[in-house]
Amino acid sequence: MLTMKKFRKIEIKNPKLQKIRNEFRKLIFIASKENEQEIEDKKWAITTTPNGSLREGITDKDWEEVGKLNGQYWAIESPLRRSIVECNICHELESDRIYYPETGEWYCPECYDKFYVHPEQLIP
Repeated sequence: MLTMKKFRKIEIKNPKLQKIRNEFRKLIFIASKENEQEIEDKKWAITTTPNGSLREGITDKDWEEVGKLNGQYWAIESPLRRSIVECNICHELESDRIYYPETGEWYCPECYDKFYVHPEQLIP
């Protein structure tokens, strides 16, 4: 996995470019969530009866399949959480982003201001 080592702030001031950025983020987010929902539906079908209770007689093979599906789910969710698409704290999609190298994650300016020390504050 490629990680950045420096603090980064990505700001877009042009409203038209902000709109394009926001639409791309929404598109990526929605596609990811749709794929995750398909995986959750498959897990539900393996483990649950139509009335919502746990299915009896679930085999080890069924649980192996659920484990594989969990792996597929997290193969989508983990990169999404660490990406610039959404703030890692509030999950907001539309604002500028700040990369914090100590966590390897992106935050909106509001969450970053609330929860992290700014690099310029570290300079004596």
